[in-house]
Amino acid sequence: MLLLVNFFILIVIFPRLVIFSGLFQQNHYNFSKYFKNLKRHYFKSFSTYLEYLAIICLINYYIYQKWYLIVLVLFLILGSFMATQQLLILPTITSRFKRLLISITLTGLLPYFIFPYHTVVFLLELVFIPFLIIISALINLPLERTINIYYAKKSKRKLCKIKPYVIGITGSYGKTSTKYFLSQLIKEYYYMYASPKSYNTPMGLSKCINEELPLLTEVFIAEMGATKEGDIKELVDLTEVNLGIITEIGPQHLETFKTIEKVLEAKLEILNSKQIETLIVNFDNEYLRKYQYPSNLEIITIGTTEQALYYGKNIILTKLGLEFDIYFQNNYWGHICTKLLGKHNVTNILCAVAASEHLRVPKQHIIKRIQTLESFPHRLSLQTINNILLIDDSFNSNIVGFKNALEVLRLTEGKKLVITPGIVDAGERLENLNMEIARCLVKDIDMVYLVHNASSLYIEQYFNQCGFNNYKVVKSFKVAYEDVKKNYKDEVAVLIENDLPDNYLRR
Repeated sequence: MLLLVNFFILIVIFPRLVIFSGLFQQNHYNFSKYFKNLKRHYFKSFSTYLEYLAIICLINYYIYQKWYLIVLVLFLILGSFMATQQLLILPTITSRFKRLLISITLTGLLPYFIFPYHTVVFLLELVFIPFLIIISALINLPLERTINIYYAKKSKRKLCKIKPYVIGITGSYGKTSTKYFLSQLIKEYYYMYASPKSYNTPMGLSKCINEELPLLTEVFIAEMGATKEGDIKELVDLTEVNLGIITEIGPQHLETFKTIEKVLEAKLEILNSKQIETLIVNFDNEYLRKYQYPSNLEIITIGTTEQALYYGKNIILTKLGLEFDIYFQNNYWGHICTKLLGKHNVTNILCAVAASEHLRVPKQHIIKRIQTLESFPHRLSLQTINNILLIDDSFNSNIVGFKNALEVLRLTEGKKLVITPGIVDAGERLENLNMEIARCLVKDIDMVYLVHNASSLYIEQYFNQCGFNNYKVVKSFKVAYEDVKKNYKDEVAVLIENDLPDNYLRR
């Protein structure tokens, strides 16, 4: 019987290893963020309590030798496995992930050789899998650092050989869209390469440079993300930015940065580049507007007020796109009609415009190409499926983008629905930001589907306080979307805002 229990526990252990090692990967192998997610969603979860009970029952079995206790252990383990939250997206099988799995396997097998027939050890290991991953990652840490240094040096050597003009784009949000727009504006004038998707970490950029960066590249556009102090500095040390762009400063990654002032300091690490000569900043942002920049740096400002060097005026938002006038040094450039949605894209476009003209791309070409700009996937992109107009803004969410997406939704015809888990990764401002979103959702929205997690609980709390009853709490986007298809037969518009929960687990 004990052999059967041991075998059953081993079968359960392997899927759990995949779940928690995948969670560690999706937290960018960051020990602090991974532990916070465990603290929030694992230590006090129902599945973990069942595992605690299984250990107690097994210990009692060894004391009293009652057969029903071992049967109860089996049922508790099965119940724990069924109650475990599953990964929303499966882990990516990278070389680092393979090394982690090997280390976990070797570390995990060690107790089996010491106590080969002791079922309690097997069960304890099942409970401590999340910590086993941390131990294994710590064992691998010297090797991973050595590998990172090797690839960083290799990519720096390649950049020194190619000598491209490097444009570094950072900011709390708007980085990927700005990078995407800029690449479309200049690609006919330069042999350019932009880091793909959201590759914005040192290892991500090193991989792009080593494996994909063409030898003839004249302009390299690098997106630069930061979740903690020093991240941007590491990226500019790698790439030696010539032109920097800061799109926005806002309440993102506050779990690690704590304050917006710390976010600003982190983004301004782009100035540590030895080669930087010019910086483009969003002058609409209070923090960027008030900052005292080095006197030897050329500052190009963009925004929606006449204080900026490049600014947009007479902005018209329609369900088909954006219209606005572009001015440079108070001189009229031209009227823009674009398929892009959301007012925040005005500043993203202007960042790309300023960088393009700095690269001496002709004004006429810039104006013409703006009209044909395409949105990046899952950033306010439209799709019609039968009677449902999907407004897909699911990549991630911030307070500005969320409000602008709601503006777009209100311009549509028919009933207006929202599917969202709220704004995540906002640290101490988690409650305030989601309460602010909740106040927007009760205006002119026919139904809100709240994907259950810590953020959406604050939105639900506000709904209950103000008597707003047009909402449902669901486990996942899939459940919400199936409900929409089932209950709405007439024309409806559905905004998907920030599809991924904060810990990447399916609720």
